[in-house]
Formats: sequence, structure tokens, C-alpha cells
Amino acid sequence: MNILVISFGKGGGARNFRFLLQTMGTTFPEDNYHVVTLEKSDFDECTSLPNVHVHELPVRFHRELTRMRFGFSGIKKFVSKTNADLVWCGYNNVYVKLSVPVVMNMSSVFMTKPWREARFHWEGTPVRLAAMRFFFRQTLRCTSKIIVQTGMVRDDLEAFGFSGDRVAVVPKSVEDMNDVTPLPLTEEQERVLGGYNNVFTFLYVATYYRHKNHRVLVSALELLAKRKIDARLALTLSRDDLEKIGEKATLELVDRGIILPLGWVDKGQLRTLYDRCDGCLMPSLFESLSSAHLEAMAWKKPQVCADLPYARDLCGNAAVYVAPHDADAWATQMAALKNDLNLQQTLIQAGQERMKLFPTSWTEVAKRYHEVFEEVVKGQGGNVCHTFR
Repeated sequence: MNILVISFGKGGGARNFRFLLQTMGTTFPEDNYHVVTLEKSDFDECTSLPNVHVHELPVRFHRELTRMRFGFSGIKKFVSKTNADLVWCGYNNVYVKLSVPVVMNMSSVFMTKPWREARFHWEGTPVRLAAMRFFFRQTLRCTSKIIVQTGMVRDDLEAFGFSGDRVAVVPKSVEDMNDVTPLPLTEEQERVLGGYNNVFTFLYVATYYRHKNHRVLVSALELLAKRKIDARLALTLSRDDLEKIGEKATLELVDRGIILPLGWVDKGQLRTLYDRCDGCLMPSLFESLSSAHLEAMAWKKPQVCADLPYARDLCGNAAVYVAPHDADAWATQMAALKNDLNLQQTLIQAGQERMKLFPTSWTEVAKRYHEVFEEVVKGQGGNVCHTFR
């Protein structure tokens, strides 16, 4: 197959996408993957494969305008140029009918949740969110199949008006030793973590967005410090990120070594980081499927999560749940987990059982994706146009 891949995303989701693409290129060497992305995108590891070809679009005036222009006109040229059998794209990249089928990756709940709920958690302006949801509908009209990560997102799409029989559920995986060789942390990250090996250290792996709810953890750590409970929190944020939280206590906790800002952590370093920590926290308010939940369960770390439907659906009995905005409840439960070895082991064992429901490696994920691609190409779902409410 010749597969035209459209990837304009960034952050943790884009990192997983690049890793999946690399795995697919290795697992299916007979296929050719032509990746269209924006200039200065990080596809270096993928380009080492002979069957992965990266085409960087020059950004003219603005990134979003470049994406829009490509989605309306440039994509047809690339379908022809690459002799594509299939287009594989993100959730707002194709705005016109094509002669070949389109498979969409769908992971953002901001596109399918009710407007009021999505707007409440959205970081940017209402205009930007409305525009993204508009272009998402445009891509839906031209899509033959959607791949989502959870049954809850599939249900959201059905409620949104997209037929459930054209939705495939393929969860993400956690890297095993065959996927990624664990890398050491940087000298600066070691410096930040150093000296606290005998102190119970919690970990929250998330970039800085409002819906990630870092603020409640800062307040909880402040309460623990006042109660003289010895615990630390490692965050994959920079000191500059923490300043955005806007509370004076935040940087004071950093200076006291209670909050440990590690900055961006490469995918290959994640296992090393988890091994250095004792428990995980997940206070996010708005998710589809977070890698942080899976990593905690796979790598044997007990976790405390926000008491929200997405978390209970994912973790079941493998987590302790806390009201998402109640800092005192977070502090209380963190202290209880720290001091209860039996609870820690119970959660770890439940997490190991829970992970049996998920793909065991990214190679398995790649095989499931390829099955969807083959099914769609055989069905020749080109020239699809649908109406959505």
C-alpha cells in the first residue's frame, strides 16, 4: 500500500503518532508512507526508514492557514503525486472529497463533547475552538473510517451523528523493551531529582494545559508541607510552566525541593523516570485515553486519579479516586497512599490485571491499524461525503 499520512499535531499525542508511524514502517516494510507535515516538525527517527518519506510544507503567514490551504487544495496533488491508496490523517486535515478512502485518527474529546463542556475546559479562545470543530465536521464528511482509543469516544461520535459501524476502537500501548530502549535522564533532570531518593515521590506526566489541573496538586503539596508529611511531586513541566499557575506557593515549593520541575521528558526516558518515582497522580479534567494512566499500571505504580468517568472507565479498580478540585482530599489520599504498603500493592496488582485488556506492544497496535487500512482499501471507501448534525 501507498499511504499518504497527514500529521500537523504537536505535544504528547503527536509524539505517540510518530512512534506508531515508525513502528508501522518497521512492521510493514512493503508499504510506503508519505508523510506531509509542517516544516521543522520532528520526524527524524521516522526518516531513517527507507519506506517513510517526509514532505515538509513551508509555513506561509500562519501555521493554521497553511494547514487549511493544504486540506482544501494541496492534498489532491499529493494523493496523485504519491499514487496513494489511502489517506491517514488527524482529526481536522481533509476538507474535500478524494478519490481514495480516508482514515482519521480521533483522540481529542474537544471535538465531540457538547459545546458548553468543551468550551469550559478549552485553553484558547472560543473562536478558535469553534473553528476547529467546524473543520472537524468537514473532515468527518470525507472520512471512511475513524480510529479511536476508547469505547467512550466511539459513543461520543455516535451521539455526534457518525455511524458506529464505521468506528474502530484501537487503544494505544505502553512501550516495552522491544519498542524502546530505556534512556537515561538528562544531567539537569538528575540534578532536579537527586537527593530525594529516600522521600516518597509522586509523578504527574502531562504538558501544561488548564484542563490538566496542575493547580490542585500544587495546593495539595502545600497542604502536605504544612502537615509536615514528607512527599515530593515530579512534574514534566519547566519552571516557566509552573510560573503560569500564578500562585506564590508554587515557586516556593520548587525552591524547597517539594515540587520537582523536570521539563519535557523524551519517550525513551519515561520508563527511567517512572522507575525513579513511587506513585502517580492524574488530576486531569478532560481526557479520552491518557498514556499516564496506562504507564502507571504497566510500570507498577499505584495511582490517584480524578473521580471522573473517563478515569474510572480506563482504570477500574486499579486507582484511588478523588474529587478533581478538592485539594484537601488530594492531600489526604496522597498521604494515605504513601503510608499504606498494602494499598500500594493492591493497586499495582489490579493495574497489571487491567493492562491485559490493552495491546501488549506498539507492534500489536500497528497490526490492528493495518487491518483497518486493508479493510478500508478493499472496500474502496473513496468519494465519501456524509452529513452530520
